[in-house]
Parts: sequence; C-alpha cells; structure tokens
Amino acid sequence: LDQIIEETSESEFEKMIAIVNECINKLPKKCKEIFKLSKTEGLTNHEIATLLNISVKTVEAQITIAFKKIKADVV
Repeated sequence: LDQIIEETSESEFEKMIAIVNECINKLPKKCKEIFKLSKTEGLTNHEIATLLNISVKTVEAQITIAFKKIKADVV
C-alpha cells in the first residue's frame, strides 16, 4: 500500500478514493453502516455488535460482503 501511495499522483489517489467511496455508498444500508463503523470509526466487531444489537458473526459477515462488493466494483 505504501508503494502504491508513493507511486500514485495526488489526483490519481483522489480519484481512487472517490471510486471507493462511491462503492461504499452503493452498499445496502445496514452493510454500509457496519462497514463504516468498522473502517471509518475504528470500532471493533464486538463493539459494533453491541451497538447494533446483532451478533458478532453478523458483523463479520457484513464486512466480508462489503469488501467483496467493493472489490468487484473497483476491479
């Protein structure tokens, strides 16, 4: 990741961020919420599960789904 960042111009990097943000915004509501709590807010899976009153396994599954959908959209 560091190498990609170093070799990428600022405008290209901003375009990549915009694309990833678009992909995140396309996620289903709960999936997006869980993903953002994890990756943007830095909450642990257990904290998210407690906050949303869902199981840790559900949190894990939703984050996995989010990564798969983002990867499919970006590639």
